[in-house]
Amino acid sequence: MKILNKISLILFVLPCWYPISAQNLFNESNSRKYADYLFASGDFKLAAEEFERLNFLHPGNDTFQTRIIQSYRKASNYEFADIRLNSFYPKLNFSLKETAFEYLIIQFSQDRFNQSKSFLQSTNLLNKDEKLFFHLSADLFSAEYEQAAKKLGDWSPEFPATVHDYHQIISDYQHIHFKKQLLAGGLSAMIPGLGQSYAGYWKDGVFAFLFTLSSAYQSYRAFNKGGIKSPYAWIYGALGTGFYVGNIYGAVKSANKYNFNKKKEINNRIEKVFNSYYP
Repeated sequence: MKILNKISLILFVLPCWYPISAQNLFNESNSRKYADYLFASGDFKLAAEEFERLNFLHPGNDTFQTRIIQSYRKASNYEFADIRLNSFYPKLNFSLKETAFEYLIIQFSQDRFNQSKSFLQSTNLLNKDEKLFFHLSADLFSAEYEQAAKKLGDWSPEFPATVHDYHQIISDYQHIHFKKQLLAGGLSAMIPGLGQSYAGYWKDGVFAFLFTLSSAYQSYRAFNKGGIKSPYAWIYGALGTGFYVGNIYGAVKSANKYNFNKKKEINNRIEKVFNSYYP
C-alpha cells in the first residue's frame, strides 16, 4: 500500500515539476550561458539563433544585439550581419566599442572604405591608436600606400605597436620595383624573350628566344634554297612572325603577372595583420 502511495505521489508531482524545471532551464541566465558556450565553441550559426531568442525576450540589449551581429559575421554571413546591424542601429548610435568594431569590419568586408573613414572621423568610441589602425587599414586595402605612409609619417618617430606590421608592409611596398609593361614589350621587340627575362621569367624568355630564332632561321634557309616561291619559307616565315608577335604580347603579360603577384603578396599580408587585430 505504501509503495502504491509513493507511485501516486510521483505521478502527481512530475507534471507539476517539469514546467518548473523547464522554465529554470530556459531562463535568461542559462540561455545566456548556453549562447556564450556556442559562441566560444565556434558554432556561430546556432549562437546567432540563441542570441536572437534572447534579444526577442529582452529587446534593446546592446550586448545581445552585438553578439548577434558578431555571430553572423563570424559565420561569414556578412550581408545579414550588416542587415541586422542597421536594424538595431539605423543611426549608428552605438554605445559599445565592440559594436563599433563590428561595424567597421563589416564595412571593410564590403569594400566600403570611404564610409568607414567617415565613421572614424565622427565616433568617440575608439581611441586615437585604434582609429589610426583602421585608417591605415582602409588606405592599404584601397592601395593608397602614399596616403598611408603620410599618416604614419605624422606619428614619427613613434607610433603604436598595433601598426608596426603595417609600417613594415608600407616600407616593403615602396621598395618593390614594379615592371613596366611598355618597357617589357619594347625589350622583347628588340630581342625576343628579353622582356620576359626583365619581368623575372627567365625560362619563358629563353623559350621565346629559341622558338622565334629557330623559326626565323628555318625560313631564311628555305628562302635560300627554294627562293621566294618556296612554300616552306613562307610557312616558317609566318610561324616566325607569329612567335615574334606572341613573344611581345607574352612579355607584357609577364610584366602584368609579376606586378599582380607582388600586389597579391602584399594584400595577403595586409589581410593577415587586419584579421589578427580583431578576429
